[in-house]
Amino acid sequence: ELPWLQQQDGFGPALKLCDRIAQSVVTSGSTGAFMNAALHELAAEFSVQWAGVVERFPQWNQRAEFGRKPFAAWPGRLFEEAFDRNAGVVADLNDTSGTVAAIVPLEGTSTDPLLLMLAGRRIPAAELPSILMAARALSQGMQLAQRVEQQGRLNERLRETLRVASRLSQIFETVPLLEAIAQEATRMLDCDRASRSEEHTSELQSHLNLVCRLLLEK
Repeated sequence: ELPWLQQQDGFGPALKLCDRIAQSVVTSGSTGAFMNAALHELAAEFSVQWAGVVERFPQWNQRAEFGRKPFAAWPGRLFEEAFDRNAGVVADLNDTSGTVAAIVPLEGTSTDPLLLMLAGRRIPAAELPSILMAARALSQGMQLAQRVEQQGRLNERLRETLRVASRLSQIFETVPLLEAIAQEATRMLDCDRASRSEEHTSELQSHLNLVCRLLLEK
């Protein structure tokens, strides 16, 4: 508990929520795990049935969620309104579910628009400032979690590069050395082929090139 949070008139609970979201960056092992933990916190704090992050690529799609979705179709009009105005919206979805939604843009998280959406039976408009604060914390947390995840991948690649270089440095015959290079290259590429993007493949190739340069210096 932080004593100064108790002194903030009206916004103490929201500030505590932002603090918990920030702490989730440290305790989560990946961006996906952070988003799940943060959405859980948001759903509990604002007493909603569902909390999610949606993106427009090229149409509105769900990126992460927590809880049971109480509506059947995305409120595209409200999404566009929140995105175009770059402001939060609290509105009744006007469907048979009787669901009220709060929709807030997430800043600086992606080249594609991302929105935070909370949905439940009751979301007072007076809660919107607190939801905006929490959305800002979520945006910052997502960016930080992504950077931590990227740095973790780079560290793993460096460890792998050093391991491969150490193994190959102990082989002095040409044919066994070429066979070992082929084995390591195939193993590393096969491990990443299913899940890595073109950027990651290029990154991997640069590590293989580094190993080859080390061998040439040998």
